[in-house]
Amino acid sequence: MSLASHIEALHHKHAQLEDTIAAEALRPLPDFIHLHALKKQKLAVKEELYTLLGSDEAYQRTVPFSEAS
Repeated sequence: MSLASHIEALHHKHAQLEDTIAAEALRPLPDFIHLHALKKQKLAVKEELYTLLGSDEAYQRTVPFSEAS
């Protein structure tokens, strides 16, 4: 796997985790243990992106546009 494809896979996984976290949080009775585990996974992905890309570019790619401005 090339570096570029690995980075794209990490971005995809980050987005999936974000969607899963949002869906779980909207449930009438969220599973907080599962939410915590998902957030830890998301943070691990983000930290790997920071390592591979550097903090500025990783931040811009993982934060929604409206928040980054």
